[in-house]
Amino acid sequence: MYTLPIAPDYYVYGASDLGVQVFLELGFVLTEAVKNLDRDESKASEAGLVLSAERLHLLDADLIVAQSYGDERDDVERRDLFGNIPAAKEGNLLWLPERISDGLAFGTAFSTSAVLDDLVALISKTVE
Repeated sequence: MYTLPIAPDYYVYGASDLGVQVFLELGFVLTEAVKNLDRDESKASEAGLVLSAERLHLLDADLIVAQSYGDERDDVERRDLFGNIPAAKEGNLLWLPERISDGLAFGTAFSTSAVLDDLVALISKTVE
């Protein structure tokens, strides 16, 4: 599961997202909280499920993967929005570089394979 901050809300991607499917194929699983959001959230869109900053605690997992474009990451870090999530406190928050986010977003075999080695290396470095 990974998030995309778009103030004031955040998008959580579930199992139907091609990028998330890469993580599932790597052996990761979605948390029950995210699975429940995937089923219950009525404001689902192609971009993901809307999650307000007040509900970010639902993202706690062994690894949180986040992506941002532009200055959203700076805003999240300045406001310390992930700071109360145990995984983030433990250093298990991975911000994807734009090249890897793009490779996953395109969702093709070629684009995914082009970033897979770098993605696995980043995951390993983050959770070591």
